[in-house]
Amino acid sequence: MRILEKVVILFIMVIVSVIYAGQLGPWSHFKAIDFNMTINYGDTLTINSGTEVRFSPSGSLTINGVIKSNGTSSDPVIFGALSATDPTWDGVNISNTDPLQVSTFNSTIFTKMYSTNGNGPININESSVDFINCRFFDNHADFNGGAVYVVAGNVNFTACVFRDNNAENGGGLYIYNNPSASQSSINLNYCSFVANRASNGGGLYVEDYDGAMYDMLLNIQNTGFNYNKATSLGGFGGGLFINVLSHLDLKFKLCKIQFNDAFVSGGGIYAKFNEMYGQPVLSQEFSNLLITKNSAMDGGGFYLNTGLTINPVNINIINTTIADNYILPGKTSKEYGGGGIHIVSNDNYPFIKNSIIWNNGNEYYLDQYLISDDTFPSPGAIFSYCNINDYVEGQGNISSNPRFVRPPLLFTGDNTLTFAADRYDYHLSLNSPCIDAGDPATPIDPMATPELNYPPVNMGAYGNTKQAAVPLSSLTPIVAGTVTDLNIPDGGVVVLDFEGKAQAFDYDLINLGEGSQLHFNAVNLATINIKELRTPIQPAGKYFNDERIVIQKINDGIDVTNKTLNISNIAQLHGVELSDIHLTVFDPLGGTPTVNIANSKIYNSDSELLSSGISVTDAATIDIINTNVDNFKTGIEVTGGTKESKASGRITNNTVTFDADASKAGQQVGVKVQNANGMDIEDNDIENGDIGIQMSNSTGGRITNNTVTFDADASKNGKLLGKIAIDINSGTDTVVEDNEIWIADSLSSVVSGINVESSSAQIFYNKINFVKSGILVRNGIVFNDVQSGTYAYNNTIFNATNGVNNTPGSYSVDFINNIIWNDGTRSAGVNNPDSLNFYNNDIEDLSGISGVDNISSDPLCIDPLTNDLVIGTSSPCMNTGMIISGFHIADSTYYGIAPEIGYMEYYEISLSAPENPTVSVTDSTFSFGWSVVSGATSYTIYSSDDPYAVFDSVATVVTTSWETSIATPKKFFFVIANDASKNVTISDEPFSYEEAINDKKNKVIKKSIPKKIKRTSSSR
Repeated sequence: MRILEKVVILFIMVIVSVIYAGQLGPWSHFKAIDFNMTINYGDTLTINSGTEVRFSPSGSLTINGVIKSNGTSSDPVIFGALSATDPTWDGVNISNTDPLQVSTFNSTIFTKMYSTNGNGPININESSVDFINCRFFDNHADFNGGAVYVVAGNVNFTACVFRDNNAENGGGLYIYNNPSASQSSINLNYCSFVANRASNGGGLYVEDYDGAMYDMLLNIQNTGFNYNKATSLGGFGGGLFINVLSHLDLKFKLCKIQFNDAFVSGGGIYAKFNEMYGQPVLSQEFSNLLITKNSAMDGGGFYLNTGLTINPVNINIINTTIADNYILPGKTSKEYGGGGIHIVSNDNYPFIKNSIIWNNGNEYYLDQYLISDDTFPSPGAIFSYCNINDYVEGQGNISSNPRFVRPPLLFTGDNTLTFAADRYDYHLSLNSPCIDAGDPATPIDPMATPELNYPPVNMGAYGNTKQAAVPLSSLTPIVAGTVTDLNIPDGGVVVLDFEGKAQAFDYDLINLGEGSQLHFNAVNLATINIKELRTPIQPAGKYFNDERIVIQKINDGIDVTNKTLNISNIAQLHGVELSDIHLTVFDPLGGTPTVNIANSKIYNSDSELLSSGISVTDAATIDIINTNVDNFKTGIEVTGGTKESKASGRITNNTVTFDADASKAGQQVGVKVQNANGMDIEDNDIENGDIGIQMSNSTGGRITNNTVTFDADASKNGKLLGKIAIDINSGTDTVVEDNEIWIADSLSSVVSGINVESSSAQIFYNKINFVKSGILVRNGIVFNDVQSGTYAYNNTIFNATNGVNNTPGSYSVDFINNIIWNDGTRSAGVNNPDSLNFYNNDIEDLSGISGVDNISSDPLCIDPLTNDLVIGTSSPCMNTGMIISGFHIADSTYYGIAPEIGYMEYYEISLSAPENPTVSVTDSTFSFGWSVVSGATSYTIYSSDDPYAVFDSVATVVTTSWETSIATPKKFFFVIANDASKNVTISDEPFSYEEAINDKKNKVIKKSIPKKIKRTSSSR
């Protein structure tokens, strides 16, 4: 059982700043911060994995020393908001100019930061910081850097995601090269910018500084920019905005820029150089970029202005694909245009080679490029060895269909969130005219695969990389059926030719080496039966330039049907990309195959919706892990053929996606399991479709830690059937635990979170949130004639029309410690409470509900609109749940006097009272000390002139001593120990320094008996 462990603050400490000293922490579990905390230079704060650090609206963290946030992928550190009434906080400021003092954030989530000083809520000033596998989402800055603002320094972002952040400039990240005292280096590798918003630079904004003393090295590689927007009426750079003067050394390569929008110029990229001064630039490398499906008024894919640059030879666009971008409607005059790229120059134009500029346009016609230059250069002076629609002049230029593996069916001028960014495949098919058509003088990248790259390199984004294609003419096809074993070496490419035969071909073994490719030249109805299909066990790459193993049909522009691979014995596929391939595992002779599929991608064309991406029947062992399945009728389907051979194994950490707008017949199911025994479905991400996860006639398995989402437009297909996130039916008995169901579908008439029909399910710690339901039917949990052993403990259901929709059967259901609440537009309750036993729930509408200790009080969830259903610290659901014998275990699965109501359990620890207090006085100073309290992070001192009056806090310290000047002859004090959740007094009665003056010696004060401190936030 995974428990989210948290603690809760009890006192609001009235203090401006707390200064930490020495080796701090480690922090664990949960820390609530209600003030501005500072880490001094030379000091280090350590945060353990799984810790949640929650800040009040006035809270922030200033790091002048070093921080080590040690999250893991499975147990990240979370920095977020604490307050339900104001779910924001000030952010993190890092200012340590010592290059040897490196702060590190591993697997850390930053959310709900709202900068009050204008620039990024994470503000990095000439510091050294490493962010590894971090997530920045739903953050805001008024000016620059919605999530992070970097001023020079040495900063590395590796495998980080910026999502749904916003600012005036740089919705996700703002990088500024200022007059730094030393050279700066900023690196982004394997990162992703998704759905960020800004007036300029929707995802990223880069600003050079002309007066900088040193250069900034900016390296952006293997990074994606998807669905970002430059939103203002003068907005530039939907994906990213780059302003280069004379001190930025840019290497921008191996990146995807897709589905971004700008209101004015540069839907994908806006780049300008030396706008005000005639001066040179450092090397500006734009290479191996995939720029597709972006839009703007001007320069749909790429807007590039060379300004007054005197050495344009340093501005190079090499091996880039600019395709299917478009100009917004109504902008077709000469001032606007360049559906693919708009170049603005003054006889200092850039040089573009080895690139593909294809199928870009506006509302009326194709429009590949626009050159705005009063010297009227020939396009051939700019483009060389490029493939461009309707342009063949110039050295090496051609105009031929590039034959991408899976391009859009046609240009529509539509850039809505219709398709997953990865659905299109702009790799070159083996019959592409762009293969070996690049500049023969282009040097081979030493990181590229030698077997696939030799002069001349391919045109396009994948030329001169590990994913280059080889020409079909250079290969000798193997005729299908002539061999029974097929071994493809590392980097090898094989074409299997069916010679136009519509029949099945049998193979004993197909073995694929690292980076190998298998292509089928087959007609419709051609099938391949394989006993064993194997790849190396080690996972292949999953990024832009990494090696991959390819299994796909040859794109001849005619055959658009799927091909089927039938495997009867061993399916061992690691790091494989299957394009328009339907994979089945089944032995018709009655054997039990072995399935081991990991780190792979299986895509289906938009032209059809057939069968399942992976179909497994009667397998002995099943492991399907870290695999992406897109646009099939069913993503992953596992079936046990008979009760004697039920399926078992795990389906873990996969992503299954569907086209939310498709009008396709039948129900689309993410993961479907039938007749299984002990099949675990865990940590999967199911997006859209009609049913997220379906389990029937199965026992012993678990459905845990999955995320199921239905987008806002998910029901445009007009289907009459309802949608279900998790469907349990037909005699199944399973555990449904810790799943997240996030439903924004506002059109389907009926959507249910968890459906249990004629089955038994143990449902606990799930989060179900309906974003837009209106008057439509939205059921949190559906019980329909459930079987014995069904219960629902500690779930949170928000914004449902029916928290529970119940059809009673022969068995009763215990419904305990759950939250059912709405956004205020309606009251949520239970439809037909018969046979349901209610204990300690928080239900908005208690009509017809009987039971024990149920309440109807706002649970004070932090921010339901962004799916943050963590309850606030003053929630009435704190410590008010029922302790269920055998389920809740003190100090293990719950903390404090009782469990919380709802899906999330706070972590609490009990501090002992501070012991061995001492006081002393000099002529002008009163000193107060005590022993260390284990688990305490700070101590707060309170004082008053009257021992019977209200005491005010006067200081918070992390040391075990404090002193103050003597101002009056009588003053009373006490101290409490804090761990951001508990506060324990040092004495039952306050004492005064008057006593110390009288004694003229240290005085031991009576200790209090440690007491359990109750929360002040709620009562039942």
